[in-house]
Amino acid sequence: MTRIAEVAPEHATGAVSETYAAIARTLGRVPNMARVMGTQPIYLDIYMMMRAKIAEGRLDARIREAIAVTISAENGCDYCEAAHATTAIRAFDTPGDEVDAWRCATSSDPALAPVLALARRLNETRGALEDGDLEAARAAGLSDADIIEVLGVVVMNIATNYLNRLARTDLDFPSPQDVVK
Repeated sequence: MTRIAEVAPEHATGAVSETYAAIARTLGRVPNMARVMGTQPIYLDIYMMMRAKIAEGRLDARIREAIAVTISAENGCDYCEAAHATTAIRAFDTPGDEVDAWRCATSSDPALAPVLALARRLNETRGALEDGDLEAARAAGLSDADIIEVLGVVVMNIATNYLNRLARTDLDFPSPQDVVK
């Protein structure tokens, strides 16, 4: 059971109600995570703005989902891991074994593997990368702008991981173990 209050869509007012309507138009429903965020409208707004801005970057949605799976698995957030694994499989037809690889910050895609390795290192070191980590990312073809963008995706996912771990948000996606192709 969720430890932090949720705002159900039928009880939402003002900006929260409008945000919920936008979420429901996109996803067909308002996930439990958004309902928890609705308890503090500022947090919900920050999350929605960050998500929209990150979507304008160079990293495509599949790469962002892969990073999200990696970070969520690393941080032990079952809610986010399940949500992002489900999205990767349903929206991008990602094979289950590839999603499993993302959980370990690896990929069969040689362009994605260094991105996930960087994301994991950013999370592990709380941003305090060694020079060798930066050199490896650059050698893999990532620009400094790409590195900062990966950091943005990591930070956004840390915020949702921490929220869902704090709240113990009720899982409304298949469990991470059940998300297979």
